[in-house]
Amino acid sequence: RKSPGQAIVEFTLLLPIIVLIVGGLTDLGVALYVSIGLQNAVREGARIAATKTGLGENDSEVAREVIRRIPARGLFTITTNDITNTEPPPKPRPCDSNVTVTATGTYRYMFLRYIGFATSEMSRSATMRYEPGTPLCQ
Repeated sequence: RKSPGQAIVEFTLLLPIIVLIVGGLTDLGVALYVSIGLQNAVREGARIAATKTGLGENDSEVAREVIRRIPARGLFTITTNDITNTEPPPKPRPCDSNVTVTATGTYRYMFLRYIGFATSEMSRSATMRYEPGTPLCQ
């Protein structure tokens, strides 16, 4: 037989656990969203690098494009210095090479930081065949 205030006491005991589980799952979901967005941004940066004539190492145009395409930038800290790309070899056959774009940044948790998980480092890279100036190298 239950007393009149028992339900409220049980609810107050379980509420922190419920909030922790819901908040933690939400945080992990947003982190996954940012991770997938970062991979897509790096892939787009690699696409630009693969078709750019005169590509140099750590090209600023590639870095700006990667940063522009990252979702939830308020939670994910990255600068152009955190984005690198390889330089293709000099002529005569640049089409025999690949370019790789890599981005590394820090994700800040919204809720999990209150229980000790403040940040997590995310790093993604993409590699494409270097085809400057033309859709297909001859």
